[in-house]
This record gives sequence, C-alpha cells and structure tokens, in this order.
Amino acid sequence: MRPDKGKPYYTAYGKRYRSAYEQGADHWLFPPEIEEIQKKVRKYVEHFKLVGKKVVEFGCGEGIAGLEFVKLGCIYQGYDIAPAAIEKATALLSEYSHAKTSLHDVVLGDFPEEAFDVGIDIACLHMLITDADRKKYLRNIYKCLKPGATMCFVKLHYRDDIYDGEVTSYEQWLKLTGEDVDTPQKRVASKDGGEFPVMMPNIAARPRTERGYREELTEAGFEIMEFKKSEKWDLIWADILVRKPYDQ
Repeated sequence: MRPDKGKPYYTAYGKRYRSAYEQGADHWLFPPEIEEIQKKVRKYVEHFKLVGKKVVEFGCGEGIAGLEFVKLGCIYQGYDIAPAAIEKATALLSEYSHAKTSLHDVVLGDFPEEAFDVGIDIACLHMLITDADRKKYLRNIYKCLKPGATMCFVKLHYRDDIYDGEVTSYEQWLKLTGEDVDTPQKRVASKDGGEFPVMMPNIAARPRTERGYREELTEAGFEIMEFKKSEKWDLIWADILVRKPYDQ
C-alpha cells in the first residue's frame, strides 16, 4: 500500500487502518497478536517494576498495549501518526485518567526532554525505510527518555539475508527488494473479538540483520542489554532491550 499523494511514505500505515475499518473490521490487529502484546507488556511491567512509572509508546496504534499498561498501574503516553488508530486508542483509554494518546509524527515531531521512565516500540522501527528517518526517530526516543531508562523494541522484522547498506529513499528500497505495494492481498484483522478478512496491499517495511540493528541502536547512544530472535506467522522477529546510559 502506498501513501496518499504528497504524504510521507510511512503514513501508508495510517491509510491501512482506515482501509480496514472501511471494510468492516473494528481493529487492525487480529486476536493472537493482541494476546501476544498483552503478554509481553505484563512481562515488561513485572520485570522492571513499572507500576507508577511514566511509560511512552511510539507507534501506539489502537492502544492495545496502552490499555494493558494502565490496567497494571502505569502512567501512559502513546504517540501515533494515524488519525483513525489514535481515535480508537483514545476511545479505548478514555476512562483512565493516567493515560493519554497524541496524534504525532514520531520522525518529524518534537518531544519533551527526559520525560519518561521507560519506553516501548511494538513493530514501529521497521516501518521506517530510510537511514535518515530511522536516525531522527531514534534521536526522538533518546531525547524523551530519562537517563537510565530502558526501551523495548518488540516484534521488529528481522532477516539475515537482507540488504544492510545505506538506504536514502523509499523508491530505492522498493527497487532493491522488489516489494509489491500495489496488489491487494487477503489479510486478517479483527471484528467483535474474532478474525475478520480484509483485502489490501502490503506496506513496505525494512527488516535488518542483527548487526544492522545493533549498529544503529548503538550509534543512537543506547546500550544493548538483550537481543532475542523468534519465529512466528512465517516471519522472524527481533525483540531488543536497550537502555539510555546515565552518563550521557
């Protein structure tokens, strides 16, 4: 799926939400994905004792992770560029005074400095194609986390055989990979708690090798604490835990 004319390429994700809802789905994520996210959030909160802490989520989507964070007692802020998704997230979290969602470009937007105790990115970083956009995004994350804060990147696309050199444009990436972002395909969303079929093209995403992820996160100033790979739904995912150092 391509973005609307004149919009940044990564706004195609907002277009995807809109398309899914227009076709009758009430959520983009399908039930097994929702359950997996809830499980990861619970583990994260318990391991790092995040009750009462300020959590920021980049690319918060429909607020699925946010709901779990606030139920567990965290103070939550979610950012996303997709109006349709933010509308869903805002409604989902409306009864919680310690939850807030904002329509915000995580690449070009401005963020408060050293405002959050912990951060999370669930399948957001790989949505950004160019090196320049990924660097801007990681700088924004670094800026708004307090020294010593952990940041968890969850479900990032991973490939050992992917091109890991410099990418300067969306068009370059499409040419390198041959990704089809025009032909509609059957996908699975959610409706009334069950799976719901929708038709839409794929969206370009940029997986990286372990070396690639490690290099860009280290260059952004983070200390890498843990790097895990897993395979699910015919894809390989990377979960990466990093920390913003105290002395920078």
